[in-house]
Amino acid sequence: MTTDFIEDLKDIAHEALEVRDELGAIKDEVHYVTREWSGERVGDGSAYDSKARILPSPWIVDLSQNIRVTEGGAIKQGDLILKQISQDSYPNEKDIDGSSDSELIEKFYSVGEFLYRVINVRKRYATWDIHIRRLKDQTRY
Repeated sequence: MTTDFIEDLKDIAHEALEVRDELGAIKDEVHYVTREWSGERVGDGSAYDSKARILPSPWIVDLSQNIRVTEGGAIKQGDLILKQISQDSYPNEKDIDGSSDSELIEKFYSVGEFLYRVINVRKRYATWDIHIRRLKDQTRY
Protein backbone atom coordinates (compact mmCIF):
# COMPACT_ATOMS: atom_id res chain seq x y z
CA MET A 1 0.00 0.00 0.00
CA THR A 2 2.82 2.42 0.78
CA THR A 3 4.38 1.89 -2.66
CA ASP A 4 1.07 2.67 -4.37
CA PHE A 5 0.73 5.85 -2.31
CA ILE A 6 4.22 7.02 -3.30
CA GLU A 7 3.54 6.31 -6.99
CA ASP A 8 0.28 8.30 -6.77
CA LEU A 9 2.19 11.11 -5.07
CA LYS A 10 4.73 11.17 -7.94
CA ASP A 11 1.93 11.47 -10.53
CA ILE A 12 0.27 14.32 -8.65
CA ALA A 13 3.59 16.07 -8.00
CA HIS A 14 4.51 16.03 -11.69
CA GLU A 15 1.22 17.70 -12.64
CA ALA A 16 1.66 20.30 -9.90
CA LEU A 17 5.22 21.05 -11.05
CA GLU A 18 4.00 21.75 -14.58
CA VAL A 19 1.95 24.72 -13.31
CA ARG A 20 5.08 26.89 -12.96
CA ASP A 21 5.76 26.54 -16.72
CA GLU A 22 2.11 27.09 -17.63
CA LEU A 23 2.14 30.37 -15.70
CA GLY A 24 5.55 31.42 -17.05
CA ALA A 25 6.81 31.73 -13.47
CA ILE A 26 10.40 30.62 -14.04
CA LYS A 27 13.64 32.51 -13.34
CA ASP A 28 15.65 30.92 -16.17
CA GLU A 29 15.41 27.94 -18.45
CA VAL A 30 17.51 25.00 -17.27
CA HIS A 31 19.14 22.64 -19.78
CA TYR A 32 21.10 19.42 -19.41
CA VAL A 33 24.17 19.78 -21.64
CA THR A 34 26.03 16.81 -23.08
CA ARG A 35 29.49 17.62 -24.46
CA GLU A 36 31.09 14.97 -26.66
CA TRP A 37 34.78 15.16 -27.55
CA SER A 38 36.30 13.82 -30.79
CA GLY A 39 39.67 12.84 -29.32
CA GLU A 40 40.73 10.04 -27.02
CA ARG A 41 39.62 11.74 -23.78
CA VAL A 42 37.80 14.82 -22.47
CA GLY A 43 39.54 17.98 -23.67
CA ASP A 44 41.21 16.23 -26.60
CA GLY A 45 40.11 17.20 -30.11
CA SER A 46 37.00 19.20 -30.85
CA ALA A 47 33.77 19.19 -28.88
CA TYR A 48 30.09 19.26 -29.73
CA ASP A 49 27.43 20.37 -27.23
CA SER A 50 23.83 19.21 -27.31
CA LYS A 51 21.26 20.33 -24.79
CA ALA A 52 17.86 19.20 -23.56
CA ARG A 53 15.56 21.44 -21.55
CA ILE A 54 14.62 20.21 -18.08
CA LEU A 55 10.82 20.09 -17.88
CA PRO A 56 8.92 20.77 -15.77
CA SER A 57 11.23 23.68 -14.98
CA PRO A 58 12.95 23.39 -11.62
CA TRP A 59 12.80 25.96 -8.86
CA ILE A 60 16.21 27.74 -8.85
CA VAL A 61 17.56 28.63 -5.41
CA ASP A 62 20.66 30.85 -5.17
CA LEU A 63 22.32 30.25 -1.81
CA SER A 64 25.47 32.28 -2.47
CA GLN A 65 24.21 35.21 -0.40
CA ASN A 66 23.11 33.06 2.55
CA ILE A 67 25.90 33.50 5.10
CA ARG A 68 24.59 30.72 7.36
CA VAL A 69 25.02 28.19 4.54
CA THR A 70 28.31 29.45 3.09
CA GLU A 71 30.08 29.44 6.48
CA GLY A 72 29.86 25.64 6.59
CA GLY A 73 31.94 25.36 3.42
CA ALA A 74 29.61 23.14 1.37
CA ILE A 75 28.15 26.07 -0.57
CA LYS A 76 30.38 28.45 -2.51
CA GLN A 77 29.76 31.79 -4.17
CA GLY A 78 27.62 31.25 -7.28
CA ASP A 79 26.27 27.81 -6.31
CA LEU A 80 22.64 26.98 -7.05
CA ILE A 81 20.17 24.35 -5.91
CA LEU A 82 17.78 23.08 -8.58
CA LYS A 83 14.74 21.95 -6.62
CA GLN A 84 11.66 19.99 -7.58
CA ILE A 85 12.99 18.14 -10.62
CA SER A 86 10.29 15.59 -11.38
CA GLN A 87 11.10 11.92 -10.82
CA ASP A 88 8.35 11.19 -13.32
CA SER A 89 10.45 12.88 -16.03
CA TYR A 90 13.80 11.64 -14.66
CA PRO A 91 13.19 8.38 -12.76
CA ASN A 92 16.86 7.40 -12.31
CA GLU A 93 19.61 9.36 -10.60
CA LYS A 94 21.99 8.60 -13.49
CA ASP A 95 19.62 10.60 -15.76
CA ILE A 96 20.44 13.82 -13.91
CA ASP A 97 23.62 13.38 -11.85
CA GLY A 98 26.13 14.54 -14.49
CA SER A 99 27.85 11.16 -14.75
CA SER A 100 28.83 9.44 -17.98
CA ASP A 101 30.00 5.94 -18.86
CA SER A 102 32.15 7.33 -21.67
CA GLU A 103 35.55 8.98 -21.31
CA LEU A 104 34.59 11.24 -24.23
CA ILE A 105 31.44 12.73 -22.71
CA GLU A 106 30.96 15.45 -20.10
CA LYS A 107 27.58 16.50 -18.72
CA PHE A 108 26.65 19.87 -17.27
CA TYR A 109 23.67 22.03 -16.46
CA SER A 110 23.08 25.32 -18.22
CA VAL A 111 21.14 27.91 -16.23
CA GLY A 112 20.64 31.19 -18.04
CA GLU A 113 23.99 31.94 -19.66
CA PHE A 114 26.21 29.88 -17.32
CA LEU A 115 27.38 26.25 -17.20
CA TYR A 116 27.36 24.29 -13.93
CA ARG A 117 28.72 20.95 -12.69
CA VAL A 118 26.77 18.67 -10.34
CA ILE A 119 28.01 18.66 -6.74
CA ASN A 120 25.29 16.61 -5.06
CA VAL A 121 21.95 14.98 -5.83
CA ARG A 122 19.27 14.54 -3.17
CA LYS A 123 16.33 12.22 -3.70
CA ARG A 124 12.97 13.13 -2.24
CA TYR A 125 9.72 11.15 -2.52
CA ALA A 126 8.64 12.56 -5.89
CA THR A 127 11.41 14.99 -6.88
CA TRP A 128 15.16 15.52 -7.02
CA ASP A 129 17.19 18.43 -5.61
CA ILE A 130 20.54 19.05 -7.31
CA HIS A 131 23.36 21.21 -5.94
CA ILE A 132 25.34 22.66 -8.87
CA ARG A 133 28.47 24.83 -9.06
CA ARG A 134 29.41 27.29 -11.80
CA LEU A 135 32.29 26.16 -14.03
CA LYS A 136 35.35 28.36 -14.23
CA ASP A 137 35.61 27.61 -17.97
CA GLN A 138 32.40 28.81 -19.59
CA THR A 139 33.45 27.81 -23.14
CA ARG A 140 30.56 26.62 -25.25
CA TYR A 141 30.92 24.59 -28.43
